[in-house]
Amino acid sequence: MRIYEKEYEELLAIADKNNDGSLSLEELRQLFHKINLYIADPKWLAEEFQKVDTENKGTITIEQYKILIGHFQERKAIDYLYQTVVKLEQKNTVQKNLYDALNSLKSTAKLYFPQSISYYWPGASNEESSTNNLILESQFREFLERTQKETGASVDEIVKEYVDKNGYISHENFMAYFLEDRNRLYNFKHRQANTVMDKPWTEYFMNSSHNTYLEGNQLTGRSSTDAYKVALQLGARCIELDCFDNGSDEPIVKHGYTLTSKVSFRDIIQTVKENAFLHSPYPVVLSLEVHCGLDGQKQLAMILHEVLGDFLLHQSDTTKDIPSPEDLKHKIIVQGVAFDENEEEAAQGLAKELANLAIYQRIKKVKTIEHCEKESDIHVVLNVSEGNATKMILSDPNQLIQANNKCFSRIYPEGTRVGSSNYNPLQFWQAGCQIAALNFQKYDRHLQINQGMFRQNNNLGYVLKPEYMRGATIHQAHRKKISVSVISGYRFPKPRDEEDRGIIDPYITVELTVPNISKNDLLLSEQFSTRPVKSNGFNPLWFDENTNGELFKSAHLYEFSTIVTLPELSFLQFTVSSRNLLIDEFCAAATIPVDCLKSGYRVVTLSNYKCQLLDWSYLFVYVDVQDL
Repeated sequence: MRIYEKEYEELLAIADKNNDGSLSLEELRQLFHKINLYIADPKWLAEEFQKVDTENKGTITIEQYKILIGHFQERKAIDYLYQTVVKLEQKNTVQKNLYDALNSLKSTAKLYFPQSISYYWPGASNEESSTNNLILESQFREFLERTQKETGASVDEIVKEYVDKNGYISHENFMAYFLEDRNRLYNFKHRQANTVMDKPWTEYFMNSSHNTYLEGNQLTGRSSTDAYKVALQLGARCIELDCFDNGSDEPIVKHGYTLTSKVSFRDIIQTVKENAFLHSPYPVVLSLEVHCGLDGQKQLAMILHEVLGDFLLHQSDTTKDIPSPEDLKHKIIVQGVAFDENEEEAAQGLAKELANLAIYQRIKKVKTIEHCEKESDIHVVLNVSEGNATKMILSDPNQLIQANNKCFSRIYPEGTRVGSSNYNPLQFWQAGCQIAALNFQKYDRHLQINQGMFRQNNNLGYVLKPEYMRGATIHQAHRKKISVSVISGYRFPKPRDEEDRGIIDPYITVELTVPNISKNDLLLSEQFSTRPVKSNGFNPLWFDENTNGELFKSAHLYEFSTIVTLPELSFLQFTVSSRNLLIDEFCAAATIPVDCLKSGYRVVTLSNYKCQLLDWSYLFVYVDVQDL
């Protein structure tokens, strides 16, 4: 099938170790192990290999390989759903419950279960060529409108794309519809560059990295320029540099008073210049924590001018009190301590050459909400620890929201997070804090929320705040109720992508997190988990086997009791873990803002432990978003 061509090529590149354009049985076995596909009976695979190897060469060609691997690539749950829609009479409503779908299928489905592997292959007979095995346009429209909750022009566009000139949709096109990027659970329209970028800069959340130079933990981790490449590639627009003198040489960047390694300040600035605008044209902020003496600070300023040139924001570039991201395109901006013209350099411990580069981003450390009110002028960045920021929000969240209408606030992790763990940025976004600096070194569930947030707007690094945080309107709750069913998965990675490890036993955890400022907490979360599937990370199904002879029961539809009132700042997380005897391990994840969810049967694209989106790794789920 044409929709699998790219995946055929990708798997072939993994399998064909000697690049001879053919595959041996052993190469095929190693491929299956790496992609989490368990074969209970090795003899069965040898027999299937032999069927394809018609000339008994002991190897198979690329075309023969496609035939064999194609058996396993069929997406069973989508196949079942297709057959259900085929069998529906045009007058009937398309069932949204997969239990009904599978019951209607059980008497007609062609199924094959080689040991522990099962797949359904509609192309195995000539029936697909018959119009009896095709979906009518009217049936497909009904499915889109009732089950997928598509409307108006969206339905017309999808029908035009996938229905043929005779008014039918084939199995292949039905499959392509689900696998197409724009039809996935994370609404494609929200992932495009769709945010106006001409509002005042303070009205945007900014994707931000803490101690960006580190690759690992905060005590002994390696520092590198590559860490800045990764952060910028992941969409960071605020990156941090802790600057220290280096004897007679140029200043360095390191984590002070630890065993972390050091890296040249100049090399970092050169790396930033080369990578700052590869993925986004919008401004990059250099958050400088300066521990250099006056001479070292002057060197920092000189290096910034020499390396960045016209990319560096100068006083002459400023024409507005509060510019927009659009005004600051392709500019690199220094965030640092402001210079007081009424005092000498020595008294302040500040070199004027460096301090004067902090034009729109003048750092002020604050500890209380009263300090925030006092310091909140338009060019100040309130630099607050996560602990103090939490106290401020619990004390008076509205006051902090108002302060953040006037200036920036930057929240940084507590020093006790030596393993590079993260706080949940949502607890500070809900108070309008623009710069929630996170440790990109560790892809934990809180960095996943950050990734989910900033996948909006084409990962350009900026997301516009909700209207009520920008002083435009009084907040009016948009109450929503969420229900989720996890149906199946496909090609999960192994923990830390370690291909030589055994086949995983995956299970899925689905968690809903919403803002909830109360006396004791800032967030409210609710979660459920599926059962683990034994030895199948390739194409697991989450259906319970029915002892009464039915094919499968319905995947469990979980209704979250938590009501969403801020969909822009509420998140649905999917985490793939592997069940182990000692400790369960992370495999992959996806996080989506509730405001960006699409209802119906959808594919969820997953990211690995490095925060990298995986082209062929996903969940197939049913999600229902109801307005209350």
